Amino acid sequence: MDYSPDFLINRKIAPVLVLFIMTVTALLFSNRVMYGFHVPKYLFFQLTVFLLLAATLCRKEFVIRLNLLDILIIFRPIYLMLLYFVSDRYSTVFENIDILGYLTLFYLLIRVTGAQDNRSKFDRKMSILITGIVIVAIMESVYGVLQYFGLDPLHPGGYQSYESNAVGTFGSENALACYLAACVPLALYLFNIMIDKKIKGLLIPGIGLMLITLALTISRGAWLALAMGMLFLS
Repeated sequence: MDYSPDFLINRKIAPVLVLFIMTVTALLFSNRVMYGFHVPKYLFFQLTVFLLLAATLCRKEFVIRLNLLDILIIFRPIYLMLLYFVSDRYSTVFENIDILGYLTLFYLLIRVTGAQDNRSKFDRKMSILITGIVIVAIMESVYGVLQYFGLDPLHPGGYQSYESNAVGTFGSENALACYLAACVPLALYLFNIMIDKKIKGLLIPGIGLMLITLALTISRGAWLALAMGMLFLS
């Protein structure tokens, strides 16, 4: 069995970092900083993407095959930067271009991480990743319901928002709603592929709780996003 550094980085570190980024980032927030909902996520995302990049570059070789979707995602930040020079509507694009660049880099690193896996191994990694995301979404739903009824254990004073106090760890009811709208189709997909009936039994109330929290956010746009996600699921 190969125990070389390249093997360990390829098979262990990179997938774990991807799982950490996709789950822990959503949960992070702090009452001790000025922008407590955004800054912890932003800094953690930057650090872990940098570590994932380092782990990828330390490999002896890696392969990435670009498809049309990859090219469109890579081109988007370039397109926005070009709009800066032709339209005043995009005069602030460079203020947030760094996070868009990090998101694009993260997407490409995920592609590199799974590029050399066979189908069964890739499907197993994706199942683990989706499971982690769904668990976090259920945790966010529980927290959102507690916030809505004024039972927030982490911030007893609650967070006053525009329409709903269910803001999760995002600081905005719309952000929480969009996150849940993206996660519900993943939860339904996980329910569909899951064989263990006990886990399926746990997923049913979890999905129900996600939908209840989504309703408590009073975000109409998120329901539209959920409908679009369901079309892709079908």
